Amino acid sequence: MLDIISKLIHENEDEYHDFKKEWYSPNKKDELIKDIFSFVNTAHHEDCYLIIGVDDNKRVVGIENDENRRNTQKLTDFLNNLPLANNAIPRVIVESLTIEGHTVDVIVIKDYKNVPIYLKEVYPSKNSKIHTKSHIYPGQIFCRLNDTNTAIDKTARDDLVEKLWKKRFGDDLTIEEKYKIKLSDIDNWQYSENGETRFLYKVDPNYCMYLKDDIDEDMRFKIESYSLSQMRIRVNWKILNLQYKDRLIKRFTVLFLDEYRFLTIYPQTFSLEQNFDKPLIYRFILADSIDFYVENFLLNQKNDFSPSADYFQKEKLLEGIVVFKNSEQKNRIDKKLKKNISAIREGVQPTDSQLESIQKKVTLAFHEKDEVSNNEIVAACRELNLGRYINDFIIYNTNEGNTINWFG
Repeated sequence: MLDIISKLIHENEDEYHDFKKEWYSPNKKDELIKDIFSFVNTAHHEDCYLIIGVDDNKRVVGIENDENRRNTQKLTDFLNNLPLANNAIPRVIVESLTIEGHTVDVIVIKDYKNVPIYLKEVYPSKNSKIHTKSHIYPGQIFCRLNDTNTAIDKTARDDLVEKLWKKRFGDDLTIEEKYKIKLSDIDNWQYSENGETRFLYKVDPNYCMYLKDDIDEDMRFKIESYSLSQMRIRVNWKILNLQYKDRLIKRFTVLFLDEYRFLTIYPQTFSLEQNFDKPLIYRFILADSIDFYVENFLLNQKNDFSPSADYFQKEKLLEGIVVFKNSEQKNRIDKKLKKNISAIREGVQPTDSQLESIQKKVTLAFHEKDEVSNNEIVAACRELNLGRYINDFIIYNTNEGNTINWFG
């Protein structure tokens, strides 16, 4: 947060941030509402910042002695007590930072989808003891355009409001972004095997995913690193087509694990070091990609007749797959890992007991001894160990934390 705000202080005000010299006094609660609503009612999909303790000339003056300061709880209580239409309550967080020897408060207005927000009753009401310079009326919509908020006695232009409604219903998004929203609505998908295997989005049947045979299955590996922790380690390959009407949006290679008991996507692959004999390869998913949303859907959908993972299967699967927040986090972690390649290589080598255990599972799963070679077993074990190593490294050796939300 400190890096973000320090950078913004040197930039001109825009649709993402605004400067305030001091906190809002009790008789300026209408201005506080207007300013927060204006940043909530933005057509973009980013958080916004009201930076308090910085004047219009971008000089840090601080709010150390400001008696009108509010913390997150007080500001949230204030918003909760407003007559908000549709009970739409924006999420705000107050952060205190030390910048240039002064205390600066930042109201973080989190990105909000259910816009526009507005009041359903006049504020303050006729019987209220609150005194403000102006009233805010029902249905009055405040927006932020460049560095300017809608005036307290005005309402936003129709073209700005139209953009807000498009944001609310996802009409401003690409088809992949729309698919992410539909996939997050897990309970409204229906699994069917009548004629063709598919997942149908009941709210809008134009969104449909079809499970197809993989024509390249015979050329693929029979085991994968992330299948080794399952009770049965053989994998079976399929193709999942995400379609909107008759249009193919994206094609995923997916796998049945644990004897067709659940589906998972084929994760991306990355090599920390190019070594032909013993490559340091791990599997990963980016949490801001559609891959993550498909994986989350497959692991958490609860149709009675569709294949889905139980807690044990899901936990074991995710041990060896690294889920990064985004590509930026992945690049940071890779850079740190590459500083200690020799120790990592030694630490992820399969032990004799691990290889013996996996060999027993292979013997049980395959009739032919040569279906899975010893080299494949060693490589899969090393890949699994590296995935586990990186997951532990992120949790215990960085300040990144494991904050991925599998929201199913």
